[in-house]
Amino acid sequence: MARPRLLPRLLLAVAVSALALAAAEWAVRALHDPRPLERREQREIFPFYYPLAEAGLFTRDPEERLRYRLTPGFDMALDGRRYRVNSLGLRGRELPLQRPAGQQRVVVLGDSFAFGLGVDEGETFPAQLERLLAAGGRPVEVVNLGVPGYHTGQELAWLERAGFALDPDLVVLLYYGNDEIGEAFQYDPAFRVLYGDALPVPYALKGLLARSAIYRWLARADIGRLRRRGDLSSLGSRHWPVTEQRLESMFRACAGRGTPLLLANLPLLWSSEALASPGGPGWENSERANRLAERRGVPLVDLRPVLLATRGGPGDDFLRRLLISPDPPQDHHLTAAGYAIIAAPVAERIIEEDLLPLP
Repeated sequence: MARPRLLPRLLLAVAVSALALAAAEWAVRALHDPRPLERREQREIFPFYYPLAEAGLFTRDPEERLRYRLTPGFDMALDGRRYRVNSLGLRGRELPLQRPAGQQRVVVLGDSFAFGLGVDEGETFPAQLERLLAAGGRPVEVVNLGVPGYHTGQELAWLERAGFALDPDLVVLLYYGNDEIGEAFQYDPAFRVLYGDALPVPYALKGLLARSAIYRWLARADIGRLRRRGDLSSLGSRHWPVTEQRLESMFRACAGRGTPLLLANLPLLWSSEALASPGGPGWENSERANRLAERRGVPLVDLRPVLLATRGGPGDDFLRRLLISPDPPQDHHLTAAGYAIIAAPVAERIIEEDLLPLP
């Protein structure tokens, strides 16, 4: 006789639990919603560029390896610089997916340095590399596949989806020291913010759960724990095994298509002193990538000595002349002049190694 009463009791328990959860969600949103807090933090960490994110530069991607990408059709001027995303989801002018007959094509992978945060479209590393190569008589276009915040795994996934679809003759990876990281950002399209979430939840569910303030607090607390433990730092060697695997996969993917790859290794640009000091922050990261490229026979341009060649002498804070904002609020991205300095040896290596033969 007790069994017929079981279902109503279960339904009542579910209803009470749902109401309690809804009340807790409302209370968290009303008292201390973490999502606006994450937006404020984004503004503090990226004071020069948060308007781009809040204007819709990024869009969430259904593939977990990518997580987010540039929004096709985005077009915004910020501080006199144009940030335009074409219909293929790449920074720059429109271009056909199919390579025009008689034209060579280079794709540049990377993070915000390849993308060119802080410089105009024609001042980016890919744009300046294109001009240098074209000056040698090559009918070439260099395509910018850079996406701010990407690590090497995302760059590999973007190459496989967008890069190879462009049928490139050459792939250039502009590798930066902090790309050596295991975890990637998530993107919240409602609040237009990049945030951390390393909880062991299927990626397909994270997009739904991200709408919950309670879930975001849990994810935020977990990220704080990982950060305090040092697990989110690109320094040291904790993330090298996964980064090495990603780089190896990229090398194999290019080799399998018969497409040469050049690694342009850009060191951490935290300070002139650190850059000039053997064993300084990020030195180990750069050396590991150099050694891997040499072992695998991948053409390499080590950009540390290139940048050090601009130093006037001991004590010269030479990076001040190359960075967008060396003083607080700091922006360690390169100026147009800085990108010109690193594009030149890459173009020279491409020509010397005959990586892009004249047709």
